[in-house]
Amino acid sequence: MKSITLKNHLLLLASGLCFAFLFWKQQAALNVFLFSTILSALALYGNKAAWKNRLVQLTIIGSIFTGIMVVWNNSLAAIIIHIIFFYALIGAIQAQSLKSLVFSLYQVLLSYRAFPKTIFEVDTQMDTKPINRRSKWLYHFSLSLIPILIVVVFYVLYALANPRFLSLSNQFWSSIGNALQQFYDSLSIGFILFTCLGLIISAGVLFKYTRKSVAAWEDAQSEFIRRQRKQLDYSLPAHGLKREYRIALLLLVLVNGLLLIVNAIDINWLWFGFTVPDGFNLKQFVHEGTYVLIFSILLSIGIILYFFRRNLNFYPNNKWLIGLANSWMVQNLILAISVALRNYYYIHVHALAYKRIGVTFFLLLTVIGLLSMLVKINRHKSFFYLLRVNALGWYALLIIMSAINWNLVLVNYNLNHWNPKGVDVDFYFDLSPRVSPILEQNLPTIEKQIEANVAANNYWEEYKDIESFKDELAHRKSEWLNACSEYGWPSWNYMDQQALNQLMLGRYATK
Repeated sequence: MKSITLKNHLLLLASGLCFAFLFWKQQAALNVFLFSTILSALALYGNKAAWKNRLVQLTIIGSIFTGIMVVWNNSLAAIIIHIIFFYALIGAIQAQSLKSLVFSLYQVLLSYRAFPKTIFEVDTQMDTKPINRRSKWLYHFSLSLIPILIVVVFYVLYALANPRFLSLSNQFWSSIGNALQQFYDSLSIGFILFTCLGLIISAGVLFKYTRKSVAAWEDAQSEFIRRQRKQLDYSLPAHGLKREYRIALLLLVLVNGLLLIVNAIDINWLWFGFTVPDGFNLKQFVHEGTYVLIFSILLSIGIILYFFRRNLNFYPNNKWLIGLANSWMVQNLILAISVALRNYYYIHVHALAYKRIGVTFFLLLTVIGLLSMLVKINRHKSFFYLLRVNALGWYALLIIMSAINWNLVLVNYNLNHWNPKGVDVDFYFDLSPRVSPILEQNLPTIEKQIEANVAANNYWEEYKDIESFKDELAHRKSEWLNACSEYGWPSWNYMDQQALNQLMLGRYATK
């Protein structure tokens, strides 16, 4: 373990106070990007080797881009994704030989688990050379003390001789005193605990855990499955590997046949000319069916991972097994398309919502997983390979998710939806209040959607007339404006500023 110096503890204290200054009674916005940038800079300071690491370079790009998206879009997705990339960057800096995003996050997790012990580690050099260090410190203090005393003398002389200098001096010290008084007045148990939270967040960054090297464990992993020859004794008729082969073969034949029937039904029913029958429960068809099918795909991946984890990959004449495994993965890809179509039809009828977007991205990740499984099966790849490849897939999709302003996408799509009675009007209030100007501009459209829902007897809708919707919109807008007026510059973000400008200028008056 690298020794911890006084400098580390001073940086920790400064970081905790910086966190409190940026986030106390503020919303997450510009402060998130600033604080993560400060901590990243501290972690990178003096570490020239880290800049050459590819994983560090990759995570720096991801962290900076998503941080800008936090300031620009200020969506919850952008904030969460930026935090993920920030911690991936810190883990890559702490263990510079890492190659995987997954293991860089694990490195940071270990640092947080160990920080209560690491922050109390002392510099061992202080015990070996206490006299030299003390004398050096006294030497520098004495050098600085003489100039300070001389400056104080001249300061007093100038203040006595020049009334204007004295007035400016009094103003300066008065402002310092007022700032200290305000700081003292703001102190509370909540503020102190909040500062401690900042110390904890900073500690995992500034004090790394290195007793058990995550990088060394990762280096021991291989992208290929290694044959364990001592288990390959086929002279024994009841050998476990042979039984496992037969079980796997039988299972894959049965599940392939079963999934073939399901896919044939879905292709015939959903893929071409699907229409929603009268009285058909589309919500149950999509919600329950989608989640069950996604679980079945994940279960299929888990089963293949189990059977192809070791020597079954090298079993003699296992072409049938590999062929059936490939067939099952391809059929799961077809099933994923059917799930995507279910989600599409639901969006087509009932417009967009967060979960429907989430299902779309999750299916994309599932497709990446299934394609990587095909590579694993045919090239004897390991679970470590799957982790690395799928982490890169996550990286790309998370970057895309952070770049999109989902509140604007959702509100604009739903306002322009072809089916007024299918739009959940209550959902508009689940969006950020910054879409209030857009809602005010489109109140006639919302009124038609409310009337269509009432005519269709959609009992789950809370707002039955446009007046109640206007009242709630005005209430939410007022609360948001009041909250924004209490925020300082650390809470600034582009989308809030745009919405505030529109509301303050009265560009969209409530109709």
